[in-house]
Amino acid sequence: MNRTKYNHTLRALAAACCLALAVSCAQRPALDRPSAEQSALDLVGLATLRAENGDLAGAIAQLKRARSLDPGSPLIHLMIAQHYYELGNDTLAGLYAGRAVRLDPGNADGRLVLGNSHLLARRYDEALQQYLVAARLRPQSAEISVTLAQLYEATDRPDSALAVLRREVDRSGEQAARQGLAGLLTRLRRWPEALHQYRGILDADSTDLKALYSAGLLFEVTEQPDSAVAYFERASAQQPANAAIRRRIFNALLGRKDYAAAAREAEGVLDLEPGDAGMRLQLARIRYRQGEMDEAAAAFAALLAADSANTEALYTLARLRLQQKRYEEAAAYFRRTLRILPRVGEAWINLGVCQLQLGQRDSAEHSFKRARRHGSRMEIDYLFGFAYAQLDRHAEALPHYLRVLPQHRTDPAFLFNLAAACERSGDFAAAERWFKELLARDPDHASAQNYLGYMYAERGIKLDEAEALIARALAQEPDNAYYIDSMGWVHFRLGRLDEARASIERAVALLPRDATLREHLGDIYLAQGDRERAVQQWRIALEIDPAKAALKDKIAGAPGQ
Repeated sequence: MNRTKYNHTLRALAAACCLALAVSCAQRPALDRPSAEQSALDLVGLATLRAENGDLAGAIAQLKRARSLDPGSPLIHLMIAQHYYELGNDTLAGLYAGRAVRLDPGNADGRLVLGNSHLLARRYDEALQQYLVAARLRPQSAEISVTLAQLYEATDRPDSALAVLRREVDRSGEQAARQGLAGLLTRLRRWPEALHQYRGILDADSTDLKALYSAGLLFEVTEQPDSAVAYFERASAQQPANAAIRRRIFNALLGRKDYAAAAREAEGVLDLEPGDAGMRLQLARIRYRQGEMDEAAAAFAALLAADSANTEALYTLARLRLQQKRYEEAAAYFRRTLRILPRVGEAWINLGVCQLQLGQRDSAEHSFKRARRHGSRMEIDYLFGFAYAQLDRHAEALPHYLRVLPQHRTDPAFLFNLAAACERSGDFAAAERWFKELLARDPDHASAQNYLGYMYAERGIKLDEAEALIARALAQEPDNAYYIDSMGWVHFRLGRLDEARASIERAVALLPRDATLREHLGDIYLAQGDRERAVQQWRIALEIDPAKAALKDKIAGAPGQ
């Protein structure tokens, strides 16, 4: 219960007592009243003044003197108990409150102070008994009902707590009771009922911050991110500088996979709290996931500047530089990572890839051996084949793959790598054969379904089969931007341009920094006669990947350019 409220109640009672005695004195000679009672009255008044000035210890001293003069006064005992309760001394608060209750069993304030002292000491069963009596004495008090329900919950009686709160909501409609009911239903995981209560609170007060925030959390828990964002944004509109609410918006946006909006929200949180390293890491991850390589590199470098041993930043920067074909920088970051985490086999493999491209074949072989020592099951030839494939040197990869084919003929992952190397080396027939063998062994291999379907689409052959293959891949991963792009390309080849455009626009929305997706979108715009938008997409693609020199010819050859 609210300590301040009950302190004010007791002071009001003390003032009323003083007034009553003063009136009585005016009606008859002072000599008719016992001098001890008059002195006690004076001391109660003095104690009240001291309490109002914040001197609770002094007030208690005066009240104890008054009690020695009038030991049968329940009010004096109650005031002492309340002051001890405010000082956090539950033992003495309980002692004096118990005496007040014995002197006046029908006084609700005494029951509440005694109950609160038990609460302070976490004696919930004893507190519950006092609140039950107080509730009977003051059946119209919503505050007592709310605390009574909390005590029922604390003593593992949630059904009784629900009954008390429902009764109070029906009786008074008090927001505190409805908030308590909504919170209890949430803790009981009865989320639809809890949401119903929060909506009732917001119907009465659409700006109730606690209800908005709690409803947003419930929508987040029940995987309804759109609704969660809506409620959190309403809460944030009231407190735009509240970083905790902004973080919830960020999480909900991640939940609905709206990464661009999540990145903007992360930036907003960092404007409020620049030292939030966790949010900086989240933002860096989003940049990397979205293919915004320069921005991601800057974000991870900033994290590394603050913590040179941040292995996630080190390793991500290493992989990022490898993707950008900046092999010397990538190798340096991989080495730094491995000095801290020497048992990461994948890092040894990637270091070997860099070394192979830098002409350091012996060093690459050494790195591959270390990878095998730390968990990689791939033979050295397999690792060389994998490394050459990573470097787009697929013709050099093939001999290594073929040397270990007998050991891996039943391994879908190996067959995928072999088939891809054949296709990239220009041997379409071999690639098709290996992909079909893979799918015979693993019919649900989504990457193989997509790759083979896209191979057909690129050549404009077997388009019905391509559509069926990619549809099966999408059934497993409906938000995979590359699979969506593949389906769009099939539709493009089939002349279904509106469907193609819708698919590839969605793929670009999911991965806005992928040059191939942008190029495809430009091709479709051109096919639909929208030359200006086609050139715009090709320019973005060229900005993302300057190595796509053929795009310059497309741009130069587009009508109107």
